Amino acid sequence: MRMGLQIRRWAGTASTWISGAHRPRKRKRPNWDYLTSEPLEQRCVLTVSQGWASVLQPDGKEIVGGSALDPATGNSDFAISRLNPDGTPDTTFNGDGQVLVPFNLLGAAGGEDAATCVSLQADGKIVVGGSAQASLNGDYDFAVARINFDGTLDTSFGNGGKTTIGFQAGGNLEDRATGIGVAQDGKIVVGGWATRNASGNTDFAVARLTTSGSVDPTFNSTGKKLIAFDVGGARTDKASSLAVQPDGRIVLAGSAQISKRGDYDFAVVRLNTNGSADKSFAGTGKRTVSFNLGGNRSDEATSVALQGTNIVLGGYATRDSSGNEDFAAVRLLSNGNLDRSFSGDGKQTAAFDLGGSLQDRATSIAPTPDGRLVLAGLSEISDGGDYDYGVVRLTPNGSLDPSFGNNGSVVVPIDLTGDARDEAHAVTVNPEDDSITVAGTAYSGDAGDSEVAVARLTWLGNLDTLFAQNGLATYSFDNPNPPV
Repeated sequence: MRMGLQIRRWAGTASTWISGAHRPRKRKRPNWDYLTSEPLEQRCVLTVSQGWASVLQPDGKEIVGGSALDPATGNSDFAISRLNPDGTPDTTFNGDGQVLVPFNLLGAAGGEDAATCVSLQADGKIVVGGSAQASLNGDYDFAVARINFDGTLDTSFGNGGKTTIGFQAGGNLEDRATGIGVAQDGKIVVGGWATRNASGNTDFAVARLTTSGSVDPTFNSTGKKLIAFDVGGARTDKASSLAVQPDGRIVLAGSAQISKRGDYDFAVVRLNTNGSADKSFAGTGKRTVSFNLGGNRSDEATSVALQGTNIVLGGYATRDSSGNEDFAAVRLLSNGNLDRSFSGDGKQTAAFDLGGSLQDRATSIAPTPDGRLVLAGLSEISDGGDYDYGVVRLTPNGSLDPSFGNNGSVVVPIDLTGDARDEAHAVTVNPEDDSITVAGTAYSGDAGDSEVAVARLTWLGNLDTLFAQNGLATYSFDNPNPPV
């Protein structure tokens, strides 16, 4: 039996469920899908739009970052949208609620540019991070864009509002940004991983930019730093998320490879403001955390957040060799020790176990104002590739919160075309009403189509009927206005 509250979109008449195919392509206006019965076979345009990150503005508007692919050319661009608090497109943002930002480092060939992280400056400007393709042989650089509140590119930043950072450490020179944050002095920190060689050796990578978008020489003298765990295997160490503390210290979290057989542990690093290792954290500035529940013992942190002076990590832990994975959370004290007031040992797992190989992966974590933790990600429903958004809330002591959904968990199927893969990648909590917004990507099975999908839940875990159409909005970047 499925665990969690099963939520589907209600058409409102005649006991009919609607799967939610999107409307035909329109010029200028984005394709905001709030329920339509148009069948997939009537779609004449393939759209590939993906949501990877989100941030909540103080005024309650939600910014979602991701990518939009042109199937005809294979090129993709940064794609940013902004929703009003009621889930409608914010037309004060670039005129239609959407912005595409191409980096086009390959020139006319375009290339694969994708935004994977987003943050806000104190002045309301939006900083978006990700990767831009720099060559045809696998070379990617960190890429950052800064966008004004109205959706225009901030030309005072970098080169016309954009900048790229290459670590060029070796191998195919693939450098991927996965997290971004803004320090209180306005400097922008972007983190991820950089390739060392062709054998799979990668390191945590972080760069700091000045307010004008140039690399900051007061950070590690070059503005950039690589951090290696090099514990074992191919030494594949990848940061997947970043947080900047109020005092300017930088926290990077991800995974470190332990052995060649696929063993990975949660890995976290804290740096001082000058880029040096913060040795007040775990003695060396870095540490790993293992669950080791079974199988190949692959435990990977996918997200990090600050909870007061504590550091919280979200991700997944492997149960067995069949692919069974559970949501996993860790809470660390400021000194890097496990917080044993959290679930007794500083660690907690949560399983949906709804079907298939029972693969449940948390991809994002967010604290609530009263000390709870919300994790969002994907939950496997069947062997046929059916995944739904999965959301879990934990109490301050690390137990499943019985006041949320079905004993702490909620499952949200987007299902654009029947059962398909729905992946949540970002979660935010509104401190005004404790509502939870989950953003990600909904796929359309074999059609190859995908759309950005945003769901909002109330504090109790129900779909918020005041948001979009009964709590859900899906949309694609068909013809958004370019940045001005």
